Amino acid sequence: MTAHAIPTYALYGEVAADPGADWLHCETIQSRSSLHGYLIEPHRHETLFQILHLKSGRAEFISDGQQRTLTGPCVIVLPPLIVHGYTFSPDVEGSVLTLFDNRLGDILGAVPEAMASFRAPRIVPLDAQDQADAIAADIAALAREFEGHAPGRLAVIEARLALILVTLHRQRLPHDRSDASTAEKAMRHLQRFRDLVGQDYRRHL
Repeated sequence: MTAHAIPTYALYGEVAADPGADWLHCETIQSRSSLHGYLIEPHRHETLFQILHLKSGRAEFISDGQQRTLTGPCVIVLPPLIVHGYTFSPDVEGSVLTLFDNRLGDILGAVPEAMASFRAPRIVPLDAQDQADAIAADIAALAREFEGHAPGRLAVIEARLALILVTLHRQRLPHDRSDASTAEKAMRHLQRFRDLVGQDYRRHL
């Protein structure tokens, strides 16, 4: 697939979604992948940040041309612009959280240092049972709020998302590598540049 043929998806899978629509989407892996024979062709998100929680089952994960076989439980973190695709096993269980990348700074306002954990793609294994249970519980609770209409829905969604992000940030710290690849460093540099543009574009710096 050529670079020009790689589709760029917006929040609900359409090419041109309304940026004024709800800023977060939550769905099960089954709900979308089963419609496509459990194959999600390589694509990228221009302005979207995504968390895929592989609770159980298997996934062949392709990211920028490299393929890995993953088994649950684990989490895949994907910032914008990363070309990625999946082939899932039919027994797959899990969820996908998709949000506009420019909301990350607000959600992580109390822990701005955590932003660095989400500027490059990551695979986060959930080897410890307590870690796997905590992530699964928070994502399930967020999904219930997303589907519901209870008072304070937005506040609860943001709080649950903050818990998920901080948990994933903490998982990175013991395994942080000072010898990150050149490509990974370049992507983090690009993401920081995008953040600055998003903050100051009205000033025409």
